[in-house]
Amino acid sequence: MSRLDKLKEQHPDLNISLIDIITSLDPTGTYKYTEFLIKNFKRDNQYYSPNLDELKGYLGVSLFGSNEIEVLNEFERHSRANRIKEKDISKYKNFLELNEQVKIAEDIEKQKEVEKQILKIHEDDTWLILTPLSFDASRVYGSNTKWCTTQERYWEKYLKTHRLVYCINKKIDTKIAFSRDYGDDKFQAWTANDSEVSPMFIDFIPDEIFLKIRKELQKNERTIDLIYGETRNKPVSISDIINIHQGNIGLEDGPTIIDRIRSLMNTNRYNSTWTSISDSVVDPSNEIAIDIKASPRRITDYPNVRVNYGDDSLYIDGPTRNY
Repeated sequence: MSRLDKLKEQHPDLNISLIDIITSLDPTGTYKYTEFLIKNFKRDNQYYSPNLDELKGYLGVSLFGSNEIEVLNEFERHSRANRIKEKDISKYKNFLELNEQVKIAEDIEKQKEVEKQILKIHEDDTWLILTPLSFDASRVYGSNTKWCTTQERYWEKYLKTHRLVYCINKKIDTKIAFSRDYGDDKFQAWTANDSEVSPMFIDFIPDEIFLKIRKELQKNERTIDLIYGETRNKPVSISDIINIHQGNIGLEDGPTIIDRIRSLMNTNRYNSTWTSISDSVVDPSNEIAIDIKASPRRITDYPNVRVNYGDDSLYIDGPTRNY
């Protein structure tokens, strides 16, 4: 006996046809008006379809509700992807319990997506240190906190003015957010309930973890520089920077192309230093002048390089590397 046949046998009170249901509405008791009801149902009812499977689906949704059927389908999708711990649906009492598991699975799914939207600074069995590079990442990694950066309007503001670092204890789900204003040397720290605390009085973070956080905050870069400058993820050429700049030319308050080049030089990957054209005299025999509007090119192993962009002129003074 098939599962469906067994269910019909177990629930004879539900083993009825649609015609049986329509017939029950005929007040004559002799089915005198049943054909009239059937014709009107097929002509006017929003659930009718000549396709039997579609008709069953429409009627089923009308019995349970569209939201409930959507939860059921999402439960199945997440179960197949092994994002549901308890897959036996008989263990759930109602759609509310089912929906709670679907939400947990959605968070797991979202976590996988946003793992590519962070700058991971450190991770071990206990600690995860990161900078979020998108609002979704900020919201997911800042979940169960009251940090303003988990609200989109504040996120848009802070990514342009601050460097953010989230410190998460994975074992006890304790979270501390650190920040530094781009124009200030002061470090700030915020508990999960968004209360400001002095970073020096956070004693439960191991020294080696705290030093990594401090090192990141000391770097002269904003969160938006990491998002659009891509200073950490791969080697970057001058032409790469130009393409990034042109692709984000309409971004209000976004970093200029000179800012992006500066951000590259402020990472530990380079030993070069920057001085303005007005402050430095470069030996003409060693100077390589590049108009990056006219001929973008990769700079490598030049003692001195001058970069011109519009009215801005900068020198890379000293040994350079391939970037």
